[in-house]
Amino acid sequence: MKKIVMLLMVLSYASAVYCQDTAKPATVQQVKEAVDWETMPLLPDASRIQKRFNHMSFQAPGTYEQAAEFYRQQLTKLGWKEDTSVASDQKNYLSVVLEKNGFRLSVSGYRTKPEEPIAITLMNFGNVDVSQFPKADDADVKTSNKGAVYYFTKQPADAVVKFCREFMTKQGWKEEVNDMFDTWAKEGRFVLQFRQNAIECTLVIVKKADQSEVTYTSGIKHDMSASEVASTVSTGTSSKPGTMKEAMEVINIMKLPRMEKAAKAKFQKELVSLPIGTAYQVPDSLEDAVKFYRQQMKAAGFTELTPMVETDTLALLYFEKKGYLLHFSAQRDKKEGVTELSLMNHGNVDIRKLPMPEGAKVDPERYHFMNLTTSLSLGDTEAFYRKELTKLGWKEAEQQGKGLMRFTQNAVVLRLEIQKNTYNKTAVKIEAEMR
Repeated sequence: MKKIVMLLMVLSYASAVYCQDTAKPATVQQVKEAVDWETMPLLPDASRIQKRFNHMSFQAPGTYEQAAEFYRQQLTKLGWKEDTSVASDQKNYLSVVLEKNGFRLSVSGYRTKPEEPIAITLMNFGNVDVSQFPKADDADVKTSNKGAVYYFTKQPADAVVKFCREFMTKQGWKEEVNDMFDTWAKEGRFVLQFRQNAIECTLVIVKKADQSEVTYTSGIKHDMSASEVASTVSTGTSSKPGTMKEAMEVINIMKLPRMEKAAKAKFQKELVSLPIGTAYQVPDSLEDAVKFYRQQMKAAGFTELTPMVETDTLALLYFEKKGYLLHFSAQRDKKEGVTELSLMNHGNVDIRKLPMPEGAKVDPERYHFMNLTTSLSLGDTEAFYRKELTKLGWKEAEQQGKGLMRFTQNAVVLRLEIQKNTYNKTAVKIEAEMR
């Protein structure tokens, strides 16, 4: 008992003398201003480009050395300075770390086969220096840099967990308990996650036979509060749902050309199109289908948003014009030798701008659906949407089943599924479509 008391005194002392000499964890707005993905230089012949709030990814030909040198030169021009304290070997993989105004930007990449392009990711890790976080008094440090800390200590895992919680809380970090915490803890692995503004820190303590393994890392959180999205990523208020006439003035999908060898999809009795959507299959490759519709949507005045998925077998793309969101889906069936595709108009309501229940976290990218959790009960969540959507002019249709809600306004329909998830939290899926 005396040893444990002494241990806690040592750990508490280390926490008390800790003073983070880095800037306050960046806000969502500061993160947005730190890196502009829209103007970020791209390697020649880059393809499958995805730009999200905290990172950008794409594929490009060339060697790791060529990619590393390209970004060293291009980012230096933009004021970034390479962190040479982080070891990198461009022979076996791409890895460059740069800094600017306290923010850390990594350029990483790999290829699974020599003949394939490099899969490259540029990631903004934020402005928190985890090397400044306190360590146990007897820490056997293996790694300690601004992006990651890794050490061993003879202290028991439960004492290190307490120590980490104390110094993080004192510095203004709020713990976000992971749904898997209890499961991992039973295995001797304690995963602590903390947030402050737009930054998330993960501290992992693993119980070993005679010591504890400790890791600190930090990065930018992947979801946001509804207010953060509304104020920084998607400004303005929700658009008034359009009428069918208004939607047709933007685009009538029946007037778009189909691919030359179009045939009815498996679920269709005949090949048909509607003003708001079409679906069919072709023998052409998925790459050809994607290229065809990118050209069609560009010619129709649409802007492509960040794809949800784009691989050799599946593409989920989004296009926007005057607030109207079109979703293109294409999947390659290698066994049948066909590509199944669809193009649907989901209307002009940006569901990120709809009222959100208490505690909701939102994906900053715009899709035609959204998944979130809330601290409200099932009944209170239904009551929240019934009240708030009605205020905005939505009319509730007859409930189709337990936890299923549907609201209509002009030509747009909102479908809500409200139920408990695996972790007994209230989960909501919202989807917008046209009728």
